[in-house]
Amino acid sequence: MKTPWMLYCFLWLALSGGTANAIDVSKLQGLSELRFHQLESNVDGDPPYYIYVRLPEEMAEADVDTRYPVVYLLDGGVTFAPLAGYYRYLRLAEEVSPLIIVGISYGTSDWREGNRRSVDYTLPTAEQAHWGGAERFDRWLESRLLPLIETEYPADPARRIIFGQSLGGQFAIHEAMFKPDRFWGHIASNAALHRNLELFLSAPEQRPAVLPRLFVVGGSDDNPRFAEPRGRWIAHWQSQPAPPFELQVTTLPGDNHFSALTGAFRHGLIWLFEE
Repeated sequence: MKTPWMLYCFLWLALSGGTANAIDVSKLQGLSELRFHQLESNVDGDPPYYIYVRLPEEMAEADVDTRYPVVYLLDGGVTFAPLAGYYRYLRLAEEVSPLIIVGISYGTSDWREGNRRSVDYTLPTAEQAHWGGAERFDRWLESRLLPLIETEYPADPARRIIFGQSLGGQFAIHEAMFKPDRFWGHIASNAALHRNLELFLSAPEQRPAVLPRLFVVGGSDDNPRFAEPRGRWIAHWQSQPAPPFELQVTTLPGDNHFSALTGAFRHGLIWLFEE
């Protein structure tokens, strides 16, 4: 695939420190070992996705057969930088094992310029005509992104983790409920189910033989618009005798819809690997 000339220039400046005015990210040791890919969408005419990969420092001295769990960050244009850097502190504290961190970015926050999160991360709703692309986005993950990461890097396909915030949290729940074989672990931070809650209250036709692990976290000060439907979803599934996933629910005191990001990442990873 072709990479735009300007993007080549940006990457050369950012990753090589080639001029006095360049942004040399190699001196940001918390974001060391970065890689970049541009992946086309499955839909003709849609802009590409920009994929950022942070490799574990331990990989340099590891055995050639070593494989690492991979955390796939939705909204990577916002979440990758803080969480890939924060991961370094979690490793220093020995709270998590070595991981590969993958950020999936649109390159913009503007839907008119290609940010498709409200399409990609959601099931349909009568309130928004453009919602409802979760199944299509899942097919893109399966056909393009997962094969790339698991071919180019020492990724463990049995330990894939998806992390999503807000609408990204809706997608993480979608994967746990309707695509239970895609990811081993799911972290849904302040999941937004406010427009299509009813679609998440019905169990899949067949309960998976191996239950996916689902960590649902909310800030105590989250907006009621999001917190109330999420609370209804939690209450529903906690009352079921045999839910289609292994569920852990946590509330972060004092956090709002956005500030819960790092706490959700930390507590979710600790719970997933606690055994």
